[in-house]
Amino acid sequence: MSIEDEVIESYLAYWDRYAAAVLDLNADLVAELAGPEELARVQGEVEMLRAQGVALRVVVEHNPVVVESSETTAVVYDEMTNNSFYVDPVTKEPPEAEGTGEMLKDTFFLEKVDGQWTVTRSVRQQ
Repeated sequence: MSIEDEVIESYLAYWDRYAAAVLDLNADLVAELAGPEELARVQGEVEMLRAQGVALRVVVEHNPVVVESSETTAVVYDEMTNNSFYVDPVTKEPPEAEGTGEMLKDTFFLEKVDGQWTVTRSVRQQ
């Protein structure tokens, strides 16, 4: 498997964990795949959702591209179509809803630590 394949696989695994974290309002779910800065960002998002009395069901169509990579660092640019929606934090209802279809353009920075790619930080383009 190429470095780029490893990075994309880890990046998408991070997103799976992120989706679980904002649905279950538990940032610890992403801790294994996020560095301290990124984990703090997710923790802030979870706290904001909790304060609003909602959780988030992530529905995102990814188009990730590895724009830079080495043996230990990588940068992923992803133009995503976002159809995520808020749900009840206890019942997780509704299971489906209409999203906005908003286009998000994010850059993710990854580092390989102890053989595992982790997202160290992310930046949203305006």
